[in-house]
Amino acid sequence: MLTKINSGRNNQIDETFRLNTFLAEVEPENYTQERTGQVSPFVTSAKAAAFGYFIKNGRNEDISEGFYRVFEEDLIVAVDEFKETAEHINISLFTTTGLRRAFSDDLQADLKLVQVAIMLVACYTIIVLGTCSGMHCRLIVSLMGLFCVGIAYAAGFGFCFYVGGETAGVHGLMPFLLIGIGVDDMFVICNAVD
Repeated sequence: MLTKINSGRNNQIDETFRLNTFLAEVEPENYTQERTGQVSPFVTSAKAAAFGYFIKNGRNEDISEGFYRVFEEDLIVAVDEFKETAEHINISLFTTTGLRRAFSDDLQADLKLVQVAIMLVACYTIIVLGTCSGMHCRLIVSLMGLFCVGIAYAAGFGFCFYVGGETAGVHGLMPFLLIGIGVDDMFVICNAVD
């Protein structure tokens, strides 16, 4: 394997590969690599290597996209089992399934906080605008403002779904943005009326 690495060539696809793109902590550190791929002085060891494999879905129309997801999930499980038994090797996977899972987990954790934030903003609005004064009580205004924000959210997503749009996890943050803008407008209008 070191002979192939030090030649800097992949003869199967007739291509030069650069060591600094897939090897880390190489011995010796001060190696040079020519345009042809030849390495000098020869590399004797490396502490980390990165390999990438891309599966082209369009090559076989008989295999659905779901098959590749199941394959990646099984690969993640197999690598995790291997890592439990291996002492000197650590493998880190970067797959689209793993990326989706990590992104989804992060968003799910954030969405709980967004819901709490929306409730706090709603409570603050009702308390501040719904004073005990009969003349300055704007409780109905604050409730209707929050109601309008909810209607705007439902109408926007309803139209998006009607024309065939799709959502991702980040769209769950939209209510917080809408309620922030709507509450700000309620305070501006109430101050203008006062």
